[in-house]
Amino acid sequence: MSVYTILNTVVGDQDTTVYVDINKYTWSSNVTFNQNFLRQMVYQTTSKNSTALIGIYTNQQDWEAVFGPGWNEFSSLPLWWNSRGDTSLNGFLPFGGWTIYNVVLRQYGINYSACGINFNVNFAPATKIPRVT
Repeated sequence: MSVYTILNTVVGDQDTTVYVDINKYTWSSNVTFNQNFLRQMVYQTTSKNSTALIGIYTNQQDWEAVFGPGWNEFSSLPLWWNSRGDTSLNGFLPFGGWTIYNVVLRQYGINYSACGINFNVNFAPATKIPRVT
């Protein structure tokens, strides 16, 4: 089953951004394989008439471990920056071709709990999420 089919089944006709989680512990150690896999995933989705947008959820350490330092083929995709900290973009250093202006979300805290519900907390700077065509 293709990524395109899965996204259109899950997302349907909603304009939704699906973020690919890039974590060095869950991806292959083969950088070339990882680059090709992400390339196929993104192109399968963006080359068809999908309503789903693709974004990347990662941080500099994980991105460079999975894809190698300097790989920036998808810097036009929105970045959900996985970084502990505060409700700002303080501490962001460019990686993968992204600059601070590409960050659409920052996950700054994990494992919060309230009213019996566990959740992570995110900060959304005032930006527009771009559509990749």
